[in-house]
Amino acid sequence: MENVHTRLKTDWYKKRVNQNTPIKKFLIGKILNNDVNVFTREELLYLNYEDLLEIAIASVNKKISIVLGQGQDFCNNMDAKFSIVRVSSYGRRYSSSVKCKMKKGLYNVVYENNYNKFYFFVLPAGGMKEIDIPFTMDGRPKRSNKWWAYEVDTFEEMCHLVEPAKYTRNTFNDLFEEAA
Repeated sequence: MENVHTRLKTDWYKKRVNQNTPIKKFLIGKILNNDVNVFTREELLYLNYEDLLEIAIASVNKKISIVLGQGQDFCNNMDAKFSIVRVSSYGRRYSSSVKCKMKKGLYNVVYENNYNKFYFFVLPAGGMKEIDIPFTMDGRPKRSNKWWAYEVDTFEEMCHLVEPAKYTRNTFNDLFEEAA
């Protein structure tokens, strides 16, 4: 007779619990800390983290409304996507893939499991089908990739941007831009 843990694939679901717990805590905290008293903590726990992301963004940025339109979640034509870094390509890649067909721009939160860390992006998506944000196999960002230029420092900063803009974290390059 098969072991109940093997039969139910409990290791897979426990991994999901360990992943989804910090994600939901993070997003629910953002909602509840912004005085949007329309949902209880218990009600929010029943929502998917994609739904929580939309509510959290509009809770932080009180100038935008959720519209849930085709290709956009918000009145500023932006869409929200939550992505999780995963192994792909038969174990050769570790990245976060974001589907963005029919999107104008994306608020994207990326969660990386190895370090239990969140990354925030405001991405241009016009004309693209998917954006892939790469990491090293041990969970460090591959910041040389072009999509890392759209990373912002905080969730709140992400929420208040109304369109994608390239940011650079390279101080050497910043010095030359200022001097020009």
